[in-house]
Amino acid sequence: MLRAAESADVAVAQALWAAPAHAMLFQPPEPGEAATLAGDGQLHVWAPGGRAVGFAALAVWDVPGGVFWVRAFAVAEPGRGHGRAFLAALLSHLFQARGAHRIGLDVTLDNAPAQALYAAAGFVREGILRECWLRPDGAHVDCVMMSLLRREWQMPPP
Repeated sequence: MLRAAESADVAVAQALWAAPAHAMLFQPPEPGEAATLAGDGQLHVWAPGGRAVGFAALAVWDVPGGVFWVRAFAVAEPGRGHGRAFLAALLSHLFQARGAHRIGLDVTLDNAPAQALYAAAGFVREGILRECWLRPDGAHVDCVMMSLLRREWQMPPP
């Protein structure tokens, strides 16, 4: 289900990342960014049944300290349960296989469903970055900073 992006997944992830539905929620990728992240092992896909229906773009802020940043996270069909399952699998992977100590992210202040998803997974709201980026419509948007520490994370039951 969760796997590192393969070359065939890059176009799917890039298209989902740049989709108009996501333009107001997070910054779009640079041309070729998904391919670069895939090559660095920082692009993961959610592929129940083998077909990628979601992606997560990561950044490693501190390799020895295990600090990760979720740059973008999305599923193709919100509301179908993919987001919760995908996030749980991603957190398990980062904390268990990659040795994460801290996972951080930001989400737009007006994206209540995403904030609820992250809070349900244990993320803690740390503060607000005022007018942190410019949306395609020309409006600046505030972002909520959230994080989850290893000691706060609850491993899902088998």
